[in-house]
Amino acid sequence: MARPTPHPPSGRYDDALFQALMQLDTPALVHHLRTAPRDDLPGPVLARAYRELLFGNRQEAAEAVIERLFGGDLGEPPGGVGKPEYMGWLLWMAAKRFPAGGARWQDAVDLYNAALAQIARALAGSQGAKAYTAWRSFCYHRLIDAKRERDGRRGERVEPPHVGLESEDPVTRLPINLAERAVELPWQGSVAPDREEEMMAFLKAHMERVEEPHTREVGLALFFSEPPVPISGKDPSGLGRKPITKRLGLTRFQVNRLKGKALEVIRQGLEEWTEKDGRS
Repeated sequence: MARPTPHPPSGRYDDALFQALMQLDTPALVHHLRTAPRDDLPGPVLARAYRELLFGNRQEAAEAVIERLFGGDLGEPPGGVGKPEYMGWLLWMAAKRFPAGGARWQDAVDLYNAALAQIARALAGSQGAKAYTAWRSFCYHRLIDAKRERDGRRGERVEPPHVGLESEDPVTRLPINLAERAVELPWQGSVAPDREEEMMAFLKAHMERVEEPHTREVGLALFFSEPPVPISGKDPSGLGRKPITKRLGLTRFQVNRLKGKALEVIRQGLEEWTEKDGRS
């Protein structure tokens, strides 16, 4: 993609970058989003592009925007902060709200991921229409929203309500509650006990044929491991397995998005199972 002539005022330069992005077809745009240097893709431009692509029904490209904007390995806390490519400053702001070191780092990461979910949902609504004009301020206020939702306005901890798989934002399809949830499989109660093992083997084979490696690995870890591999944190089973975030180098936000994709694969597999064997 040809870069605009440098050195105009930043707002005009960002607008030129945005217009150039929107002229690309989806394959070229997704490739550019994954490979272009950050200078060619400022955060406000990505935020504006996400809305445009989302409302233009270009879902693949919209997801590529979010993956680039929110991507980056959080890792362990080097000096209290990880290194996401674009949003490291927001993680630092989240970390400032907890004492440094120890298990409190996970609290900061959890708050950061909750803020990312707030940002994505707000971008998809009327609140995000002009987010690109004051991008950092917009993100900071979503962090505050996430903190209030987590702790309550007076600072008391409010446990998030348990929600089922149906509790997703209808536009972004992001889980409303990104806290760890019990695994709820869409076939529970829909198959005779003596057929469940056979059906599970069928669905696992269906998942293993998924070409996209991250969706495949997340699906197998969450739905076909006994017990399920944790998304983040320590393995409560005592088996010492690495959480999915560390195993794949992804954030919890990214893993939860992949979880939704894996569930779609399972639902498709169930349709095939039902067509293949009416006794199920």
